[in-house]
Amino acid sequence: MNRPWWLLIEDDQVDTMSVERSLRVAGSEIDLAVVPNGFEPVEHFRASMRERHGFPPQLILLDINLPLASGHEVLSALKAAPEARRVPVVMLTTSGHDRDIHEAYERGAAGYFVKPLDFSAFTEAIRVLADYWALARLPPVVANAALQR
Repeated sequence: MNRPWWLLIEDDQVDTMSVERSLRVAGSEIDLAVVPNGFEPVEHFRASMRERHGFPPQLILLDINLPLASGHEVLSALKAAPEARRVPVVMLTTSGHDRDIHEAYERGAAGYFVKPLDFSAFTEAIRVLADYWALARLPPVVANAALQR
């Protein structure tokens, strides 16, 4: 069985390092693929899957404030793509605005976390996400034929 992996769509290198470090501190076995902007999210998703022999990520962590496309636009693009639509997307962002939260859930987000400023709280949030998605029952993983194009 392939090792579980997450796709992180995040432009801030400090936040990316915080997620990586938090996964290590939490003792997680999750691999992390990182996309630094909102440009062509479905193509980045497909490329990341190809690197992992066609297996989708267990989870996508998505920031709202991205260059080239907003996190909301990225979320809509991912939910419109057949190979990505069933992968849970959790918004991990600095925005706690009600309109952003509402829009994220309207577009299909599975969760919404405001990034804690304290590293130990940030690590705890990542640990909780890892524990939850390790236990969650998801549709069976099937390599997608669209990746062969």
